[in-house]
Amino acid sequence: MDPAVGEARAPLPHPRSGGGALVLSRHAAAVVRGEADLLAVALPFLEAGVRAGDVVALACPPDVAALLCGELGERADRVRDDPRLSLLGARAPDALAHARRSAERARDGGQLRILSLVDFGPTPTGWREGTRFESATNRVMQGVPIDCLCLYDRRRLPAAVVETAAATHPYLVHDGAW
Repeated sequence: MDPAVGEARAPLPHPRSGGGALVLSRHAAAVVRGEADLLAVALPFLEAGVRAGDVVALACPPDVAALLCGELGERADRVRDDPRLSLLGARAPDALAHARRSAERARDGGQLRILSLVDFGPTPTGWREGTRFESATNRVMQGVPIDCLCLYDRRRLPAAVVETAAATHPYLVHDGAW
């Protein structure tokens, strides 16, 4: 049982296994309401990835990455900070290409597990672009061994952005359950 998702998880099939099965991917969102809520959702997700031997990456602002790594303690050395996996550190096409390359490199040890704190900038134009990015992620990453959890923090985001989470993510996390 994977406590970060509340369900049993089978290993992802390798895309070159010859069995014809697509590699599974998951793109989920969780709306959080403060630091305690953020930690309650993020830490089990990250810890499950570390335990599984996944390549675990943070795509978060520096203050959030420091908070999460501080809470992970010694396990933080198994988590990399890579804002280029999101719009925090790259343009949309570059972030998607970087995620695909990172997932390909992670295949030998499992999958790429990304925790991202959503930030589309301060303007409606940025919000629309971010919403498009989240939506495109579903199509572009289909079949890629990526487990991505996007956190929508009500403290940092306008309501209009938070409301897009359910429309752009096939999986939603409520109270730690997917």
